[in-house]
Amino acid sequence: MTPDMLVVTDLEGQKISGERDPSSELLMHLAVYNRRPDVTAVVHAHPPVATGFAVAGIPLDRAVLAEVITTLGSIPIADYGTPSTHELADAVGKKHQDSDGLLLANPGAITVSDSLMSAYYKMETVEHFSRISCGTVFRAGTGFFHGKK
Repeated sequence: MTPDMLVVTDLEGQKISGERDPSSELLMHLAVYNRRPDVTAVVHAHPPVATGFAVAGIPLDRAVLAEVITTLGSIPIADYGTPSTHELADAVGKKHQDSDGLLLANPGAITVSDSLMSAYYKMETVEHFSRISCGTVFRAGTGFFHGKK
């Protein structure tokens, strides 16, 4: 993305600025903003390894890296909701109250923060942690993430 691609809306979804239409996932973004008054930026992306964990149904909820613990906390998975629907927005809003990172059951991940750059860096941290976790799953199995190892 480039800055000219950004669209700003109010908390009701009305466009304030930007040349494009708001994202088809606007409802999901608004659900986070309405439940988390500390959040001023949401990043939604499809990082490949993190998305793989989401598709496999494996949350990144094991506190093994200091940078993940201090910047994101646990990274749960939101229940599945059809993309661009209230169903997905509700699922995200419910799960995103205690974490700054969230896997979406199939369509990627979202991160939140008090600035766009911070939310972006948190997304990079989600993918970094996912890559490390992938190696862990390869060596130790998925039981590691469910407290069995």
